[in-house]
Amino acid sequence: MKTHSSIEWVPVRSRAAGRVSVYVIAAIAAVAGWALTATSAAALPVCDPLSGIITACCAINSKAFYQLANSLMTAPTGGDCIDVNATTGAGQGVVLQLNGFNIGSGLPGSGIGINIAATAVGTVVDGCADNQGCASASPLVSGFAFGVVNHAARSVFNDLSVAFNAHAGVRNDTANKALFNDMVVTANGSNGFAIVNSKAARVYESVGSGNFKNGIKLESSRESFIVDSSANFNGRNGLVLFASNSNTLDDTFCNVNMVGGLAIKSSSFNSTESLTCSGNGAAGVNIGCSPGSVPVGANCGSLLGLPDGVQNSIVDSTFGDGVFGGNAIGIGIDLGGTENIVAHNSAFFNTILDMQDANTIPCDSNVYWDSGFGTSSPGSCIFPSF
Repeated sequence: MKTHSSIEWVPVRSRAAGRVSVYVIAAIAAVAGWALTATSAAALPVCDPLSGIITACCAINSKAFYQLANSLMTAPTGGDCIDVNATTGAGQGVVLQLNGFNIGSGLPGSGIGINIAATAVGTVVDGCADNQGCASASPLVSGFAFGVVNHAARSVFNDLSVAFNAHAGVRNDTANKALFNDMVVTANGSNGFAIVNSKAARVYESVGSGNFKNGIKLESSRESFIVDSSANFNGRNGLVLFASNSNTLDDTFCNVNMVGGLAIKSSSFNSTESLTCSGNGAAGVNIGCSPGSVPVGANCGSLLGLPDGVQNSIVDSTFGDGVFGGNAIGIGIDLGGTENIVAHNSAFFNTILDMQDANTIPCDSNVYWDSGFGTSSPGSCIFPSF
């Protein structure tokens, strides 16, 4: 079975044929205390576009096919390793094939492992040869301030491990229609995935687990997808939607996070289906803006000066089970969260309440239908259905 670099993994569940096995990291690395290291590293030499062979850290300034001939390490002064600066225009962009080789920093906590400029539209970064998957281990991008930073629309990242970076493992910033497939992003000092100011980003069959903050966070992003993925054992929440609308989360795990499983903060019109969010310290899912990811009887306006989340759907999901245990709250909706649909879910084994709606008018305009649970508040408008 393929592993992702030398990280030790514990299997959680094998999916159906044709899908990858999803893993979670056994322990969070001690990157929490890292500070971002200021460096004065020299400018990178230019990668050779004619041969396309990369043997040392360099800047890609021309559209071509490039591949690593060996693992790369920055100088002891740190800085970036691979900068993709090419102006690609329409069609296929730069292709960077790592061939299973690792990329590391000579000065931990500095620079960016792979940094893609906004001009490099359509860049493809493949961890292994010819998009066939790695025979033994996926390459590891580690030891930087940020593992991967992408500013380019339509970029594709496939079959990479990104771990032990001081800040975010993967940051997709103002880059629409980016695709992250079969990624393992773990043990980073902030968020695993940070999808920021982006439209139609896609995270498929990927792992954002064991990070110091959140596993996968969408911020000011819309129409994006998180599918067939896992966000477990993170220091805060597994999944976060912050000021992010019209996104889809499907068939994804968010278990055993220190705070919440899924936190929907000032976010509306989002659709979630077939999630399993159990064993979390706060709520399995919470619609509201409290820092603790549980209802506190306060709206997003009073807590953060932001609009409340409305018209979200929580469907066909499990929040508390006999495998990972219960959450503090199974499903929570805070004051101001209205017109949400909570349907056909299972919420059991939760220690405080299985379902809670903190609106002063009981349940306000939220609809609860056909869900199984044991305890709820208020009981006047949340009824068990099976």
